[in-house]
Amino acid sequence: MAIASVFVNTHTIKLAQLAANNLTGGKTPANMRLSYFQVGEGAFQVVDGSKVPIAPLATTTALDATGTNGKFRYQKSLSPSDVSDDGAGTLTVVCTLSSTEAGLDGQGMANPPNPELFEIGVFDADNDLVLYGTYDQVVKVAGTEVVLTLVSSYGS
Repeated sequence: MAIASVFVNTHTIKLAQLAANNLTGGKTPANMRLSYFQVGEGAFQVVDGSKVPIAPLATTTALDATGTNGKFRYQKSLSPSDVSDDGAGTLTVVCTLSSTEAGLDGQGMANPPNPELFEIGVFDADNDLVLYGTYDQVVKVAGTEVVLTLVSSYGS
């Protein structure tokens, strides 16, 4: 499933600080690489009885789902092959939840036992959110693979 996502403001600020050679709080350029993603049961509203994703905002700093607010959240590492840049202003990040993803199947809080996923965030090694996206509900059922592909434009 292709997902439109936004670069969040905290990442834009970090890029500006990097350009000015003024990264703060012990941040380093090496830690700006994309490191992991989180999916969650948050960032939706109920409209006429149906759950509808809330549009992603650049002001977002974390997923709505915390895992402790009645909304399940799951985290997984990215590999370098999951991230690509076409060199023309499009960054693509492929986030795969395998059919046997440990710690995910059977963990839904909003609709036990299957998580109803509506949001995704991609983080760097400093644990700062870089990309945030929302999408139509995806129910993760045991034995099924879910592939979420974030496509983000920059530079224009």
